[in-house]
Amino acid sequence: MAKQCNTVYSETSLSKNILSQNKDAKVFMPVFQCYSEEDLIFIVVRGTEKMLTDGITDSQFQPLFCLIDGFNEPIHEGWFKAAVYVFRQVQQIIQFAWRNKMISKIVLTGHSYGAAVVSIISMFFKSYIPDLNQYCVTFGCPPHLGSRLCLKTFGKHYVNEDDPVCRYSKFYIKQEAIQKIVPKQFIDGQLSEWIEQSDYSSSTDLWIPGNILQIKNEVITPITRYQVNIPNIDFNKGDNHKISAYIKVLHNISLQK
Repeated sequence: MAKQCNTVYSETSLSKNILSQNKDAKVFMPVFQCYSEEDLIFIVVRGTEKMLTDGITDSQFQPLFCLIDGFNEPIHEGWFKAAVYVFRQVQQIIQFAWRNKMISKIVLTGHSYGAAVVSIISMFFKSYIPDLNQYCVTFGCPPHLGSRLCLKTFGKHYVNEDDPVCRYSKFYIKQEAIQKIVPKQFIDGQLSEWIEQSDYSSSTDLWIPGNILQIKNEVITPITRYQVNIPNIDFNKGDNHKISAYIKVLHNISLQK
């Protein structure tokens, strides 16, 4: 999956069986490819590449409140609009193929901005086609959903050690400030959980959803959304966020098996 995410950055076609795609990124319109292989349909969304288009989408971080599955929860505005765009391009294709038993599953994957987009798309499919068999896996996913929606989502979200983008949220900044006031009083995500349950929480706090898998010292460990917010991340060092970093460490882990 990580290699597919890397390929879409190079604008190379992932398959001869392209069903829908966008090669020219615009604001709220990410580069993506939707293609078929045997009885599967893949949706791969590119991360941030061009600051004048992707970067503007990223910057629209003021949450929208959307009613999904009975929850009126915040969602990152820019990535929500990007997800709506991609979903509209592929919805009828997926629905037709699934209803006519032409596919057994859809697979959604993305890195960074693309990770947030496919995560939101998976929620859309869950609402519009509840019986659809889908698998979502992401790399370097940033916080983008309210806490109650996090509990309604699924999929695997790989978080690299010290990846700053996975902690890029108002909540993380809030935690860093409190951590300086009460250093070493909380461990293993306890501070994040305490803040969420206290008066310091906000209805606009955003999180990474689903099953979060942290990669640290070439070991993959399941963690909670609270444990993502480890302290002392250097936001000026983004090497651990690159898709190439994820490919390298996951390859090294596979060699250990």
